[in-house]
Amino acid sequence: MRLAVKVYLATSLVATLGTFAVGGSATYLAFEQERTALTDAINLDASEIDPNSIDALSDAIAVGIASDVPISIAYIDPSGLVSLIHNDGPNIVAKPSEQTLSAASTKVLELKGNLVRSLEMDNGGYLFMKASLKPAQSHLERNVWNLLAIYLGVLASMFLLVWLTLRRDLRSIRRINAAATLIAEGEIDAKLPNKTGNSEIEQLSRSLARMVGRLQEALESERQSKKAIETFIGDASHELRTPLTVIRGYSELLSSAESKDEAFAKNALAKIVTEVDRMNRLVEDLLLLARMGQQQKLDLEPVEVHNLALEAVESLNILDPKRRVDHTLEQVTLHTDRDLLVQFLNNAISNIHRYVPLKAKASITLSATKKFVTLAIEDGGPGLPAGAYKAGIRSFERFDASRSRESGGSGLGMSIMAGIAQALGGEVRLSKSTLGGLCVTLKLPR
Repeated sequence: MRLAVKVYLATSLVATLGTFAVGGSATYLAFEQERTALTDAINLDASEIDPNSIDALSDAIAVGIASDVPISIAYIDPSGLVSLIHNDGPNIVAKPSEQTLSAASTKVLELKGNLVRSLEMDNGGYLFMKASLKPAQSHLERNVWNLLAIYLGVLASMFLLVWLTLRRDLRSIRRINAAATLIAEGEIDAKLPNKTGNSEIEQLSRSLARMVGRLQEALESERQSKKAIETFIGDASHELRTPLTVIRGYSELLSSAESKDEAFAKNALAKIVTEVDRMNRLVEDLLLLARMGQQQKLDLEPVEVHNLALEAVESLNILDPKRRVDHTLEQVTLHTDRDLLVQFLNNAISNIHRYVPLKAKASITLSATKKFVTLAIEDGGPGLPAGAYKAGIRSFERFDASRSRESGGSGLGMSIMAGIAQALGGEVRLSKSTLGGLCVTLKLPR
C-alpha cells in the first residue's frame, strides 16, 4: 500500500473516530435528555392526580390542560371500556393489556415509540396517560444527519489540510524513490533531490546521497583495481616473456651446429643461467607481494631500528667500498616486524648499489617523534624524472633508462617497499634528495 493511501486512511480513521466519539455522544445525550424530561413531566402530571378521589377525572382533565408536554389521558373502566378525557398526545383507542397497565402503575414505560403511565383507581379502573416520543426521535434523526454533514465537512477539511501539508514531502519521496530505482537499475549517476522540505526526508536524501557517493567510489576503486590488475598481469607477462625468449633462443642455438664451439656454448649456458636467476628473483618478488597482499599476521617484537639502519650502512659499505655513506641515527626502539623492516632496508640499499654511480654519496637518517619514526634513505645519483615523484609507485615501473633489466632488477623493488610500509601501518614517499638524487622516506607510527 502506498504511503499517500495510508496517510489518507489514517486521516479518515481519525476524523471518523473523533467526530462520532464527540458528536455521537452529544447526539445520544441530547436524545436521552429529551426522553428524561418527557418522563419527568409524565411523572409530575401523575403525581398531581389522586386516583382515590371522587374528583380524579376532573383533576385528570385539569392536569392534561396544564401539562408541559402534549399528553393524552383516558379512563378505562373495569369492563375495559375506554373513555378519552384529554387528547393532546397520541390517540388511545384500545385498552392496553393488564400486564402493561400493571407495570405502568409504578413507572413510565416506553411502548411502541410512546411513553405510558397508569393510575389504578379504587373501583378497579385505570387512568391511562400517553405521550409521544416522536418529537425526540425526530430531533435525534435531525441531529444524526447534522452529525453526518459535520463529519463529511471535517473529513474533507482534514484531507485538504493533509494534502497541503504533505504534498511536498510525498512528491520528494516519489522523486527519491524514482532516483533510487534508477540507481538500483545501474544508473549510478542518478541525482537525488537536494531540497525536500521535511527534515527527516531531507536527512534520508542526504544519507542516500552519501551511500550512492560511496558506491560510486567503490565502483571507481573497483575499476581502478581491475585496471591495475590488468596492467600488472601485462607487465608481469612482459617481464617473464623476455628471459624466456632469451633462454629459448640460446637453447635453440645450443642445439644447432654452432654449439660445437665450446666458448660459444659456455657463454650461452652462462646467459641462460643469468636469465633463469632473474626469473627466479622475479617470481620470489611476486610471491613476496602476494604474501603481503594476504595481510598475514605480523611477527611483532621490540626492534632497535637504529641497529638495523647501521647494519644497512655497513652492508652498503661492503657492496660499494668506494662510496661515501653518511648516517645520522637516533636510538629508536619500535614494536614492529623485524624481517619486513630488514627487507625494506635491503631493497633500498640494493637500489643504490645497482643504480647510483659510485662517486655519488648516500646517507641514512633515522629520527623519531612521540607519534612517528622516520627513516630517510638518500642518494646523490641522477634521481627520478620530474613527474615521477608525484606519479607514485607502480609495479614493474622503471623511472629512467639507467634502471634497466640488465642491472638485474625485477621492477618490483619499489612496489615491495610500498607493500612493506603498508603492512607495517606506515607509508613510503619518494622525493628529491638533498644530495641531488632520490630520497625514499619510510614513516611508521610508534
